[in-house]
This record gives sequence, C-alpha cells and structure tokens, in this order.
Amino acid sequence: ASKIKWNGRYSKYSSSGLKKALDNKAGNSADVNLALILLLRELGIRAEPVVVSTRKNGAVLKSRVSIDRLNNVIALATIDGKEYLLDATSSVRPWSMIPFECLNGDGLVVSKESVRWIPLLRGEKNTSMMYAEMALQPSGELTGKLETTESGYNAVSTRNDYRDEGEEKSKKAVAQRLKSWEISTVSWKNMDNISEPVSTSCLLSSSDIAQTAGDMIYLNPLLNLGQSANPFRQEKRSYPVDFGCPLKDTYSFALEIPEGYHVESAPAAASFALPDNAGSFRFAVTQVGNKLSVNSTLNISRVSFEQADYEILREFFNQVVKKHAEQVVLKKG
Repeated sequence: ASKIKWNGRYSKYSSSGLKKALDNKAGNSADVNLALILLLRELGIRAEPVVVSTRKNGAVLKSRVSIDRLNNVIALATIDGKEYLLDATSSVRPWSMIPFECLNGDGLVVSKESVRWIPLLRGEKNTSMMYAEMALQPSGELTGKLETTESGYNAVSTRNDYRDEGEEKSKKAVAQRLKSWEISTVSWKNMDNISEPVSTSCLLSSSDIAQTAGDMIYLNPLLNLGQSANPFRQEKRSYPVDFGCPLKDTYSFALEIPEGYHVESAPAAASFALPDNAGSFRFAVTQVGNKLSVNSTLNISRVSFEQADYEILREFFNQVVKKHAEQVVLKKG
C-alpha cells in the first residue's frame, strides 16, 4: 500500500504501465492488483489474474461472455493447495476480502494453462449487532449506553468513512443518525485492527422516545432504532434481488423500567422464515424483575432472489418493519 495506492478507478487494464504507476505511487485497480500478482510470484506463490464485472457494471452471462463485459481485475493466489481471492485496493479491508463491488457472480481466471470460472463469494458476511443498556425514568427520559458492533463489509464501510472524514466529522455523522438523542460521548474500538469487528459506543439520553400519559408510558422496545422502512417499496420488480453476501442484524437491549411500574402490554414473540431457509426473523420481549430484555435477529442466508420470489421477500420485510414498530405499554401501580 505504501508503494502504490488505488485512485478509485476500476479497470482490467493497466492505466499507463506498471512502472509509471509505481513511479507515481498511484494507479487504477489493474495497476494495484497486477503489481500484487507480480509480487506474489516473486515470493514463489502461484498467482493469477481474475477478471470480473463489478456490480454497477452488471451481471455477465457465461454462455455469451465477452471480455468487453468485464471491467476489473483481482488476484487469485494458491497457497498449500488452497485458493485465496485477493485485492489490494484498500487498507481497511482484510487481505482475504475482495471489494463488495466485486461480489457479482463468478470471475474469469486467466492463466497459461486454461481459462476458467471461479465463484467470487467465499465466506463473507455482513453482520451488525446493536446492544443497549437503558434506564427509563417516570418522566419518560431514557439514559444509558448504545454500542454497535460491525463485521464484514459493514465494518469496511465504517472504517472507510472514519478514515475519509476524521474523528470529529464521524462524531457528527453518528449524531445525525441518532437525531432523537442527546449524545455525551462517542468512541470507537478496533478502528485500526481490521481483523476484528469495529465497535461504536455512545453514552446518550432522550426525552423523545418514550411517551407519557397520566400513569402510562408508551415505549418502542427497540427505541426507534429498528427496521423502520421496507427496503423493497415497489410492488413489482422486473429484475432479481442480489444482496451481495449473507447478512445478519441483531438487537439485544436491556431496559430498566421505573420503580412502581409494570408491563401492561408488550409485543408478542415472533418467529418466521423465508422458504428453503433463505432467511429468518426472531423477535421477543421478556420481563425479568424490573428489566425488559428485547432481542431481535434478522438473517438473510441466500444472496440472490429471482423475480418470482420478490413478493414473498417484500412481505417478509413488511412483517419485520411491523414487528419492530410495536410498543410496550407500562402502567403505574
């Protein structure tokens, strides 16, 4: 990364030759990854270029493939008989994780012996876990700690934003996302340790989340931080849905209710799934003493959904949004 940095452009061809790119210490994705391949070969590691089509460039039909339809190149290294897809265009992504933009079907391995297709998705997964410990006052004020832990491409995106914007602007971005909250502190963990999940922690308070009326308190148990809108708004869709990689979103909240209050009503537990184990959702609110335990897990394990599956997928997310919007009602006495 210190010898040549990516200039933000994808290409399957070197911009003006590797020597010039190395002299300039910058180049397109072909300059960077072809230099990586040469370095690996110098180290005695078998390395070959893999030509791909980025997601914005569109899918490639293997039956009618043309080199003109491919617009980027990454590297394939074989070590002790095991193949690894590599990309050196980012310093905030683990070495074995290719760009999310490259997760688009299969790539074409070009070697002296043969030309063959190889799946681009390996073990990557987008995961996000939101954890909160909150205390609710009779006035409706909430205070406590909120921590979001991300891995996979979510972590890459957070690290990219932090690197590009800096700490102060990143704090403002967190405040913008949490508009209903007063934030006293924001801190990050593992921002530079790219092999570990990255965590964002906040100490915060709000008088806008819970609503009071006489001896009643109305509260969304996910504190209005859940899935608020269906990502699939159109009733019909004429092309497939591609998530890029599997995803998992988890919420684990502990809410301390005020002394003298009890749960008048709470959302019913829910558990439902997409056909063929393509995805699942679980949600539960339970009371232990003066604390509410709120748990929600959304899994999407299948990456691609055909047009025929769209209506089922859209309704699945409709049900998630409805469940995340339900309220807990607390009553005094």
